[in-house]
Amino acid sequence: MSEALGKYLYTLRINQDLSRETVAQQLGVSSRQVVNWEQGINTPGSQALAKFLHAVGGRFEDAGKLLLNEKATAEDGQRLAKERIEQNKERDIEPVTAIGGFLHGLGEIAHSKAQKDYEAGYEDDPTRELTDDYISRIDTGKVNLTKVGLLLSDLEVPAEVIAFLLNTSDLPVRIGYQLALTRIGIGSAEEIMGNYKKQ
Repeated sequence: MSEALGKYLYTLRINQDLSRETVAQQLGVSSRQVVNWEQGINTPGSQALAKFLHAVGGRFEDAGKLLLNEKATAEDGQRLAKERIEQNKERDIEPVTAIGGFLHGLGEIAHSKAQKDYEAGYEDDPTRELTDDYISRIDTGKVNLTKVGLLLSDLEVPAEVIAFLLNTSDLPVRIGYQLALTRIGIGSAEEIMGNYKKQ
C-alpha cells in the first residue's frame, strides 16, 4: 500500500481534468480500482502503473521514489506531483500536427522508461531522435516527411499507421497522440483509425 503514490496519481489526474471513469476506461479497469489505487488501499501492478502514469503525465522515477521510501506520506506524493506538473509545463511544446502528436506521445513513452533501462539502450534506440526540437521542426515543415516515415519504420510502427498519419489530410493532433498510446496497450490503432474514417 502507498498513500504517497496514491496522492501523486490523484493530484496528476485532477490536474489533467480527467475523471476516474475516464482513466478506468483507458486502463481497462473498474472505477473502484482507480479509487483503491488513489487512496493507497493497494498499489497498481507495473503494467497498470505505466498506463496510469502515461494517462496523467506522471513519471516512473517519481513513482519509484515514493514506493521505495517507506516514510513517504500523502503530502510527499502531492508535493512531488506539483513539482512534476511545473516541470511538464516548462518542457511542453504543443504539437500542431497529427504526426507531431504521435511523435510527442512516443517521446513521452521513451522518457518515462526506468532511467537505467533508458540509458542502457539509448545509443541504439531510435527514440533518441524524439526531442522537443525535432517534433517542433516536423510541425513547422522543416523535416522531410520521407525522413519521418523512415523514423517511424525504425520504431516498428505498423505500415498502415504510418500511411494513415502521412496521407490523411487535416488529421487532429489528438488522433496522433491516441495512436502513440496504443504502443503501450492503451486503445486499438485499428479502432481509432476506423472510427476516424467513419466521421
